Amino acid sequence: MELRDLIVGGIAGLLVLVLFFEILRGMLTKNAKGAWDAHTGTVGKLRARGFVYRREQPDLNRYLFGKGVFVGCLFPGKNLSARECVRKKDIPEWRSALTDVGETAYLIFTLAIPQAGDGSEAELPEMLFVPVSDTEGKWKPAAGALSVGEKLLGGRFGQWLGTLRGVSGVHTVGEHLTLIIPGQVFGKDYDALLLRAEEAAVAALPAIPKELRNGQ
Repeated sequence: MELRDLIVGGIAGLLVLVLFFEILRGMLTKNAKGAWDAHTGTVGKLRARGFVYRREQPDLNRYLFGKGVFVGCLFPGKNLSARECVRKKDIPEWRSALTDVGETAYLIFTLAIPQAGDGSEAELPEMLFVPVSDTEGKWKPAAGALSVGEKLLGGRFGQWLGTLRGVSGVHTVGEHLTLIIPGQVFGKDYDALLLRAEEAAVAALPAIPKELRNGQ
């Protein structure tokens, strides 16, 4: 083979290689731009509906519950950060965030239980309820004030727990009621997901017994 043929062949091979990498770069850029546009669109949709959005917070518990609330049985032993943090502009205690535990992303949604008509406020002990895996609609207290949790299961609160689907945990502390929902992503229907979580949490409010409110 002549030297000229070797040179021509080498140039042709180089051009093919350059073309391949240009196509690959274009595909990656397009995918990244598409993901960015989708994320930006979801954020814009949330803000248009009156939500406040922040990309991340370093401390999940502090973001959800505030500085003065000690939380011991919501993902115990893990110092978790929060991402895709969303709250209602007019209700500071209405908060949500995604957090990653291992390979699973969880939506954590918390709602402060409002004052009752008589002015009393909820004072719930810290408790964590989880579903009994082999029994549909059955729950059990897994951590915290277990005796109080067992008592709650026998009343309206236990009935409310039995209506939940797709929820892997319910946490209470002070005035806060929190839902733990696994396997969630920040996508175009995220606002609808948050509103469904809110609806589920609000349904629990009438089930909070009077004896767990101050002044009772």
